[in-house]
Amino acid sequence: MRIFELLAEGYPDTISAFKAFAAADVVQKTVGQFRDLVNRNQVQGNERNIDWWRKQGWEKFSQFVSDNAAQATKTQVKRRRAIGQSITLEETPDWLIVIPLDHDASCFHGRGSDWCTARPTAHYFDDYFLNKDVNLIYCINKTSGDNWAIATHPNLDQLELFDQQNQSITAEQFHSATGFDPNLLVKLIPHNDPRIAQVKTVRRALLADIKAEMQTWIRGVRQRNPKLEALLIKAKDPYWCDRYIENVGHTHGVQDFPQVIAMAAVRAEDPEQVNLDYNAIMYIHNPSLTVQMAAAKTNGLSIQHINHPSDAVQMAAVEQNGSSIQFIQDPTPKVIATARSLGFDQNGNKLT
Repeated sequence: MRIFELLAEGYPDTISAFKAFAAADVVQKTVGQFRDLVNRNQVQGNERNIDWWRKQGWEKFSQFVSDNAAQATKTQVKRRRAIGQSITLEETPDWLIVIPLDHDASCFHGRGSDWCTARPTAHYFDDYFLNKDVNLIYCINKTSGDNWAIATHPNLDQLELFDQQNQSITAEQFHSATGFDPNLLVKLIPHNDPRIAQVKTVRRALLADIKAEMQTWIRGVRQRNPKLEALLIKAKDPYWCDRYIENVGHTHGVQDFPQVIAMAAVRAEDPEQVNLDYNAIMYIHNPSLTVQMAAAKTNGLSIQHINHPSDAVQMAAVEQNGSSIQFIQDPTPKVIATARSLGFDQNGNKLT
């Protein structure tokens, strides 16, 4: 048995024990942060062992996680330059200040925050960046990994400032936290800087091409369309990829879709919560483990459409939605314990 499997066995017991000392949601969040530290190899020795921490007690455990959860590795700091398109406004030994120019860069530089524009599962970034003509400035502390955001509108007198928890803050609070005057940061680059304007123009044209192509295609027999798939691969837009897969699949059955389109489609969120099953995964032939994990993490209920999900996929689905355990045949004890810790029995019913 692998080391991480041995350690994982102690998580439900530790969560249960710590709930006697803190609120359930606080315990869940802290344990989740601890898992992330372990997965990123940022803790060593006994500190990797959740059973060891149970013996140390909640106070020491929560303090340890609080002190270490946001620490960025040197590799992560270097990689902040490598994902997506962005403009670096300022960089010091302690700070990286960037303007993300696409969804990938927004998700990467905004990782660890609660900003909707930094969520892989939805293209709120396009809504702000393209539709509302908002430029975003992310201020990242290289040591702690904490970040703050500025949203600038075409009228530069209108600024919105946010902390990592997506709470609105004042310019004074922003300056106190970062040492930067947000008004001066905004003045470092014009709102309609040619580099930003060019990216917006290209992206708007790409999405317009997809919309026009989809409108024509959807009125036909909805066969696989190489031209449309090429556009979707380039855009990686969850909404359009989801519509494409579901329309092809509903008409012609399960298909082998390109990985990029499949990944985007299973990450599509339904803001109005109409389609709670997230059916794109139904029509993807033999989805890769990466696609399965993305689907499970976006909405746990999608596991009902995954054949023989691995233990990891089962756990991801249940962690996202405890009631999804009802669709898992012979769940492992760890999955059952996780569902119960979230308030669901093995049949997906809410515990009283």
